[in-house]
Amino acid sequence: MSAAAAQGSGLSNYTIAYADGTLTVDPAALTVTADAARKTYGDSASLTGFTATGLKNSDSMSSVGLTSTGTAATAGVGSYSIAAASAQGSGLSNYTVTYVDGTLTVTPRQILVTADSLSRPAGTGNPALTYSVGGQGLVNGDTLSGVLSTAAGTASPAGSYTIERGMLAASPNYSLTFMPGVLTVTTAGETVTPQPPTPDNGAPSGPVQVEELTQLLTSAALPRNLVVVTASQTTQPFRDDAPVSFPSAGPLPSGDASAAAGASA
Repeated sequence: MSAAAAQGSGLSNYTIAYADGTLTVDPAALTVTADAARKTYGDSASLTGFTATGLKNSDSMSSVGLTSTGTAATAGVGSYSIAAASAQGSGLSNYTVTYVDGTLTVTPRQILVTADSLSRPAGTGNPALTYSVGGQGLVNGDTLSGVLSTAAGTASPAGSYTIERGMLAASPNYSLTFMPGVLTVTTAGETVTPQPPTPDNGAPSGPVQVEELTQLLTSAALPRNLVVVTASQTTQPFRDDAPVSFPSAGPLPSGDASAAAGASA
């Protein structure tokens, strides 16, 4: 810092000597804070967020090194420190940089456990109670502990029994939702099968039988020249709008007209 051109009263009576001084520019304070982040257990995380406070004169910050032990997929549920360091940008040599840690939160993984519905005959032991795991699924080789339960025992009568969660459990790294199943105890010889749909058109579901009519006509004593037409047996469902075909017929070899009239009455 140079001094010169002093101004004042009576200065013409002096021989002035100027001596340089020193101006010290202190670095500006700059704070870099790692942004908070969240991830689900079993997932990996990439940390990129930060906040810079105190930049001046169009100075800028392009990147900050961020590290945390919680970024690994195996990191359990909990809170982990995010360390910030090594800021990069323009004009940063003019700053005293202070780094503030952030927090990475690892949240539980959501899984849905559904008990399988099973059946067994009455008087027998329960089958192994099994289940399937859905939702976000198990990761990192994790497994569930414990077993499912049901109130049904060997002596339980036929009926339906709920398959409960029992002692089935997951580690704290999971949030477990359970869907119960049904154990059906059947009577001897009974099987559990889906019921066929009920016809909804009002038509009979069984075949039309004409056996009684055929027997009546063939056993009657009919005149020689009488022609009898009978419907053939069919296993088709009856439909009142469908055509009916008949087999060819001829005169009967023997009979009595009066007997035929009586049979038809």
